[in-house]
Amino acid sequence: IHRIAFREAWIRTVSKAPLDQLAVISVDGDSMEPTLRPGDTVLVDFRQNRPGDKDGIYVIRTGNGLQVKRVQVERGKGLVTIRSDNPAYEAQRSLNPDDIQVVGRVIWLGRQVGA
Repeated sequence: IHRIAFREAWIRTVSKAPLDQLAVISVDGDSMEPTLRPGDTVLVDFRQNRPGDKDGIYVIRTGNGLQVKRVQVERGKGLVTIRSDNPAYEAQRSLNPDDIQVVGRVIWLGRQVGA
């Protein structure tokens, strides 16, 4: 577990969630490259846990633990597609949103420059 300090005024520009409904996690793996890289840090809003409301990058719970994936709503069908930004990984299409446990939406990312 690690912490990152954010000014509350800045937090309010990206989320209206109570502070206890926000968390910082580190990205592991290459499935979301080039958008997210291993070691990147993301800020997650737990209140935004309904992918039907808004396409975006979400933290989802699977049998393999937590994963960060792009979740897209299939308009008019009531289904969702889970994608990795890395083309080496296949999308999971036409899933029932009730079969996916969405933890929260990624609302910010940070990464080390250089290295």
